[in-house]
Formats: sequence, C-alpha cells, structure tokens
Amino acid sequence: MAPHRAILVHDILLEIFDHLILSSPTDSEDQRDRPALLNAAVACRRFLDPAMTVLWRKLDDFIPLLALFSSFQAVPLPDFERRSSYSYHATAYMFRGDIHDFEWRRFRSYADRVRAITNAGRVNISQSVFRVPREHTPRACDVQPL
Repeated sequence: MAPHRAILVHDILLEIFDHLILSSPTDSEDQRDRPALLNAAVACRRFLDPAMTVLWRKLDDFIPLLALFSSFQAVPLPDFERRSSYSYHATAYMFRGDIHDFEWRRFRSYADRVRAITNAGRVNISQSVFRVPREHTPRACDVQPL
C-alpha cells in the first residue's frame, strides 16, 4: 500500500510534528513530548528529517548539542574552585581530548536545527568549550554568540 500523499510533503510533516510538542493543553512549552518525536524519527526514514528538526529546534541548555562530541565531559571541580566560584555547581563541562571530523559533521547537522536555547545558565560550562567551535568553523558560516 502506498503512503498517503500528505506524508510525502516535508512541510506537512513539520506541521504534524510541531503539534507533538504540546501534547495536551496543560503542558508547557518546556515539557515537550520528546519521546514521541524521537520515536517518529526512528520509525520511518521519511519522518527522520522533519522530526529531528522539531526535536532539536529548542533546547533547554547546551549539553545535548555539546554531548555530540565524545570528548565533552563533566569534570568534578576541586574544592578550592567550588569555594571561589560564584557557581553552585560541583562540576564543570569541558572538552577532554580530540574532536574527530565525523563529530564536527554531526555537530553541524544538529546545530543547524537549533533556533533557541532557553536555560543556558543552569549548567557550568567552561568558557574554553565555546572557543572550540569558533576555531573549527569556517568564517563563511561562523557561529554567532547567543
């Protein structure tokens, strides 16, 4: 049986998946139905791109995007750094190792989908982390600070 013609149109699928974001009138925008979008992305090759576009459009923080790199890790802060820092976090996120070309390609494909990062201040991310994408991004498509 052939799929319905509506499923063949990328913009219609985007609209359908946009409605999965708020699954009920009581849900807030921050309580999206991410599992349903993920399930749609893996259920059908035709659903992958529009579901991932909606899934990655708005992030709560930078962690999911930076976690695409295998060298991105949470590192416990020594006691003296915890006391002297204004941050209440006991860990900081940073790169610990090399970043491979395939990770950059994956990062760029997901980063292109991100339109908003809402609560970026909730996690302690080393400032050096934000210099790495800037150093590895061609000037023509430079990463802009938010």
